[in-house]
Amino acid sequence: MINKFDKSLHVRYLNSVIEEKLDKSIILFDTVRMTLVYFTLSSFDVLDSFDKMTGWSKEKMIKTIYSYQINDDTDESSKWGFRCSFSNGINNDYDNCHLALTYCALCSLIILGDDLKNVNRSKIIRNLSNYQKPNGCFISSISGESDMRFIYCAVAICYILNDFSSINQEKMLEYIMNSLTYEGAFGQNPGNEAHGGSTYCAIASLKLLGKLDDCLNEKAKQKLVRWCLMKQNSGFEGRPNKDSDTCYTFWIGATLSLLGQHHLINHSRLKSFCLRNQDLAYGGFGKLLDCESDIMHTYLGLSGLSLEDGSELKLNKIVPELNITEKSFKHLQKIISLY
Repeated sequence: MINKFDKSLHVRYLNSVIEEKLDKSIILFDTVRMTLVYFTLSSFDVLDSFDKMTGWSKEKMIKTIYSYQINDDTDESSKWGFRCSFSNGINNDYDNCHLALTYCALCSLIILGDDLKNVNRSKIIRNLSNYQKPNGCFISSISGESDMRFIYCAVAICYILNDFSSINQEKMLEYIMNSLTYEGAFGQNPGNEAHGGSTYCAIASLKLLGKLDDCLNEKAKQKLVRWCLMKQNSGFEGRPNKDSDTCYTFWIGATLSLLGQHHLINHSRLKSFCLRNQDLAYGGFGKLLDCESDIMHTYLGLSGLSLEDGSELKLNKIVPELNITEKSFKHLQKIISLY
């Protein structure tokens, strides 16, 4: 049955991810392990099923996440944050912070109920200036790639740690707006084709900065809403003439939510598309029908559905600009009030 939603199946899948992919001895997933942790914990949170998590306790998860934090005591370090992996060794020239994984680590700690007191807050904030390019964009890591994704990660990190002091907001905003295309949406970089993922990153960044209304007037917002809605076939495609994909249930759904226009989606078609991409034997979601489940599409399918029909499916709703649940967001607000 296409529209069947069995929470227990997805919980079983998530526990298999913990068992098969999160152990440090499994080298294949070494450089993306913190991303897997975030997607897995976030999925448990959206499903409101932490009591069903097996194999790892919350305390073990928190301890493991902190083990990825770089504790370099030098005064002028460009490493402060959370590392990708231990494969390059520790405290050497190749042991560097990665912005996306620092974002994932911080979100994961919040989801687990940690108070962030063991986060090297001031050092991480100071290090962000080392990752911002003269044009305003951010690199992922030392000598890493740069695009809209890492602008979002930098902004989200600043929001979580409640300190925007080390980044050049003016240049960053200029870069974001230079990435706005003739279509009315955003590319990964200036001159690139508009894309659902980079559009979310741009809009969520502006929202977290409190600059959404300053940077986009009503005409520009209406043009962007039209672009987003034109991406829906049954599900959403990320750019024209591509297949619809489960993950854009969140990327484009969250963008429309941030613009206050989520109600314009054809909800029944989107829900049916997303639910048909479940694996009803083993749990989880795939990119498309008959694609193998993976943790990214599982989480982004669940988070997108939480914006769609969370109460009927008994899902905890996501705060779209930060991509954590409302429950976890409230916990973050308590932490921020104590900074």
